[in-house]
Amino acid sequence: MISSYQQISVARAVYGLPFLCLIFIFIGCENDEHNSTAEPQPGTSENIFRPSFTFPTKNRALLDDNGSENFFTPTTKAKTWTSGTFGCVRNSGSRLHEGIDIASIERDQNNEPTDPVCAVFNGVVVHVNRNTATSNFGKYIVLYHNLDGFSFYSLYAHLSKIDQNIQIGAQLHGGKKLGVLGTTANTREKIENWRAHLHFEIGVQINSKFEDWFPTWYKDGKNHHGNWSGLNLLGLDPADILIEDQSKKIDFVERFASEPLLCRVRVYRKKIDYFERYKQLCVNVRTEKEPLAWDISFNFSGVPLRAEAFYGAKNKPRTNYTVLEVDENVYNQHRCSGLLFKRGQKWEFTSKGQRLMNLLIYN
Repeated sequence: MISSYQQISVARAVYGLPFLCLIFIFIGCENDEHNSTAEPQPGTSENIFRPSFTFPTKNRALLDDNGSENFFTPTTKAKTWTSGTFGCVRNSGSRLHEGIDIASIERDQNNEPTDPVCAVFNGVVVHVNRNTATSNFGKYIVLYHNLDGFSFYSLYAHLSKIDQNIQIGAQLHGGKKLGVLGTTANTREKIENWRAHLHFEIGVQINSKFEDWFPTWYKDGKNHHGNWSGLNLLGLDPADILIEDQSKKIDFVERFASEPLLCRVRVYRKKIDYFERYKQLCVNVRTEKEPLAWDISFNFSGVPLRAEAFYGAKNKPRTNYTVLEVDENVYNQHRCSGLLFKRGQKWEFTSKGQRLMNLLIYN
């Protein structure tokens, strides 16, 4: 199977370089004087006429033949570029990286990164963190987008600067400058200058009531980021999305349907906040009857992909949810998932998996 990072090479071979130039000639951060923070309405345009996703920086080596090495930033000089990609790429495959690390390509005379970072799609600013000490993301921004009725977020982290006009509630065009790529992070190991990068995510929010849920799970914890904490965000592979959207306008519902399934879980709730917001992912829904439960499919990183209404016996079991099945091939291919483990012949959730389920079903 051809990887998404190789698909652009096929497009070049079939259509030629002029075709790519036509698609990407407009991509890049706009000048501030040409940007409005009030005009756009996310997701209002018809799919056929909507703009493509832009790249978040001027680094578009991902589109070049064998360009991935110049696009992704590795975790150390001893690691390959793949450690900066999405998925089970950290700690020898045992830790999940929920975004991609895009390398700096612009430096000043002091070798400091100067790459502008811009919005990848029309959206609304929902979170701005200018305090490096409160997050492993350092200084970061979250934008909310809506495409054909499907809401998703984009996240831009480790920024050295955030533009002053980036404020919560501002509506932005794709291409609007947000800040400057950097090395900020509240981690034990600092990001070295050579490794300056943009940590970039595209994904979904698990629960719109995260602020209310947080103290029920973390009794003495502090939530500095409201509903836009990283604990409440689950990412998809942004590189795949950026590439796919250039050749065909991406449809998130179709993409979710094509994701490999790690497991199916029966959740004994009539309503679930996530699927109230993503009703296009629900199937077997009857207008005349409420379901007893929902059979929810998850991918390896925990993203809820689909919910099938279950109309069974009226007696609700004592448990809130039950694991119905696990695809062991997907499980073995993505050991970094950390959501499930097998006790004898029975699959159970780990503490990480229990936290995800508890957050998902919270109302």
